[in-house]
Amino acid sequence: MAVSSVIEAKENRSNLLSSRIIIFVVFLDLFIQFPIVAPYAKQLGASPTFVGIIMAAYSATNLVGNIFSGLLLDRIGRRLPILIGALVTSGSLLGYALANTANTLFIARIFHGLASSSLTPGSFALIGDASTKDSRANVMGVSAAFIAIAAIVGPMFAGIVTDKFSQQPVFVSAAIMMLIAVTVFWYFSTETIEKITPSNNKGSQNGRGTKSLEMINRFDLITSSMSVLAFTVGLGTLVTHLPISLDVLGLSASKSGTVFTIYAIVAMIAMISPLRKLSDTYGRLPFIILGLLLISFGLFLLSLVSEFSGIILGMAVYGLGFGVLFPATTALVADSAPLPKRGLAFGIFYGVYSGGVIIGSLLSGYLAEIFGPLTRSPFAVSSVIVFSVCILGFVYYLKQRRYSQI
Repeated sequence: MAVSSVIEAKENRSNLLSSRIIIFVVFLDLFIQFPIVAPYAKQLGASPTFVGIIMAAYSATNLVGNIFSGLLLDRIGRRLPILIGALVTSGSLLGYALANTANTLFIARIFHGLASSSLTPGSFALIGDASTKDSRANVMGVSAAFIAIAAIVGPMFAGIVTDKFSQQPVFVSAAIMMLIAVTVFWYFSTETIEKITPSNNKGSQNGRGTKSLEMINRFDLITSSMSVLAFTVGLGTLVTHLPISLDVLGLSASKSGTVFTIYAIVAMIAMISPLRKLSDTYGRLPFIILGLLLISFGLFLLSLVSEFSGIILGMAVYGLGFGVLFPATTALVADSAPLPKRGLAFGIFYGVYSGGVIIGSLLSGYLAEIFGPLTRSPFAVSSVIVFSVCILGFVYYLKQRRYSQI
């Protein structure tokens, strides 16, 4: 018994390590795009609206892929979809470097979104499998800190390399890093879920025969999904409109990268601080509400200022909100589903994540088309959307407390 516990603990550590490396590279790939893809699309001849469509294309295909990959992760296991997704993602990144028109960049974004749709849900499902409920926000917080580190390194790296050379070497570097990450994952990770076969498909001790959504706490999943939808509407606005507005102000790609780096540093500090553990003790909802409130305020600040110092402040507040929100909301997703359905739960969650980025990208592109590239309206509209979800969460929290006291 003791030997099996030691083996299980070792496998959990290996899965945490290998999953976090995949998460780091996936989000490094994502964050290097933030300061350079929208201006890159503009250089290739895209209109402001088409820039928004190009930015949204990755998230749109990622959204569709997330749902199907979630089912696949529960049906055939976590490892194979992650391995295939990472290999195809590496190839897709090379398509960015080869793009010579806005249309070819658009096609590359579509394939990239589909290819990477299994990576984040699969990695977080593995992390959820390797953690217990009373320590899950802590584990998710450490894992999310890898996202923040990627967000620190990615925009800075992309900005510096683009200023010195061009965008193409950035995309080639990301492709190489993805190949290294998938090799490490293949070597260290172990499967946590059995494949469904005809003999066990009719029902097993962990309930795989039950309809998928019946095993998931739908309210917890809806709560976490609504919170990430609000956050990513703001994120879609930032990655689409902020680099272009900074470019119009005459700021370099490296300065644009610095803006996103500040956001990431603040988020990482929040995620590695004791804040990440508090929702394990006091519940997920209060920290989800606090995170949304800070995100809304950060976007509101960005809608008021156009000076570089003011933009830095707004991004810092936004980053603090992300650092508070993300450990709590990802822990709530893992709480909402048992192991056999955790892939689906994270697939739905990251599908909504992608949907929010789509809405934010298209909305900001449309508003920039109407009011011009220097407009602050995308930030103001996103702030209102996030604040509205925050209010809904707060009302439910008060109602929940009231019923618990009866």
